[in-house]
Amino acid sequence: MSSGYYWHVHHDVLMAWCWDHDERWRYINEHKPVNEQSLRFRLFQPVVGELPVEVVEAGEARNKAWAGLKACPKAWNTRKAENIADKTWRIYAAASKAHDAAIALHQAEIEALHATECPDCPWDGKSIFPE
Repeated sequence: MSSGYYWHVHHDVLMAWCWDHDERWRYINEHKPVNEQSLRFRLFQPVVGELPVEVVEAGEARNKAWAGLKACPKAWNTRKAENIADKTWRIYAAASKAHDAAIALHQAEIEALHATECPDCPWDGKSIFPE
């Protein structure tokens, strides 16, 4: 399992956190149209260069909040567990929003890094499958 920031985890996202490279690779192989797979596999690559510190730190906070959410005792049928789940979800939502804001703030730097690391990429700002 290899996790980290990757280019084109999804066709309509420039860069995203990938929890498990091999799992995503299998998903593309098993569920995406055959005529899209070659391009998806070529572009689905780890971000190698240095991302802005703010993006990395916000991503770490979001990942920590996600781990907390996954560990949350939702299955317990008590009001205390429901309160913990609600609080944990709010923490994750806030961390995700902060991460998205950090990416938006540093979009130009991220796009410049993408241009270097992902040559001959058909990304048009919305998709790797431009119309």
